[in-house]
Amino acid sequence: MSWLARLTLVRTDEGGRSGPIGQTYRALVYLQGEHEGHDAFVRLVGREWLFPGETGEVLLDLFHPELLDHPVVEGREFEFREGATRAVARGEILNSVPASR
Repeated sequence: MSWLARLTLVRTDEGGRSGPIGQTYRALVYLQGEHEGHDAFVRLVGREWLFPGETGEVLLDLFHPELLDHPVVEGREFEFREGATRAVARGEILNSVPASR
């Protein structure tokens, strides 16, 4: 299962990344209501790069969704962190996308 989400990268001057993310970005995702981060693979939708300060749509594929405390539903907010506490992106789940075969 994948989730379509709207993602905004935090601007560099606000503590975000200094460079963009591309099609091979692996994120540590902290979903609203979860006590731990979850590893995810991020695929950009309709673009090659997403730069700090920009907003775009992404597909999130959690490596172990069975470890979630709560279901991933439309409107659920999340953030990407690099390191223990540095939030580099914030987003919102738009909907779920069935896995392609």
